[in-house]
Amino acid sequence: IDAYSAEIMDGTWESCINLTSIGVMDTSSVTSMAAAWRTCNSLTSFPSLDTSSVEDFRRTWEWCNSLTSFPLIDVSSAISFERTWGDCQSLTSFPLIDFSNAEYLEGTWTRCEGLTSFPLIDTSLVSDFSRTWEWCISLTSFPLLNTSEVVYSADAWKNCRSLVVLPITDFPNAISLHSIVESCYSLVEFLGVNAP
Repeated sequence: IDAYSAEIMDGTWESCINLTSIGVMDTSSVTSMAAAWRTCNSLTSFPSLDTSSVEDFRRTWEWCNSLTSFPLIDVSSAISFERTWGDCQSLTSFPLIDFSNAEYLEGTWTRCEGLTSFPLIDTSLVSDFSRTWEWCISLTSFPLLNTSEVVYSADAWKNCRSLVVLPITDFPNAISLHSIVESCYSLVEFLGVNAP
């Protein structure tokens, strides 16, 4: 596909429920991919596209519930990741992607029920962790994240029923700490929360 001059790909293949693969394309000029492959629930894998200019990944792969793996893509320019991989229930792992400019991770991996582990990502600018890993029922442990800028954190790990250790200790700017780990029945080590 020749997408060389394309800048906006919002909703381009949304709800293409029978789409099983994505071909190689030049996406180097694209700045927004919001909901581009949303509900493409027959996709089992995704190619490594040039996403270095994309700023908006809201709902891009939401409900792609047959994806079993995901490539290491460049999202270093992006700010918005609301529900980007939400309901990707077949993902079992996630690559160490550069989230250094991410500010909004609301619901980003919610209901990724197959994830058993998660990499140490850069969350230094994130202000919203609301429902980020909610219902990731197979996660057993979690890396220490930088939560210094977090304001909203409600239900961040709600219903992560297999989570044993959560090494989060500080939400200094949080105005919402409601139910961060609600229904995390297996949690045996939670290093405490310091809040304003």
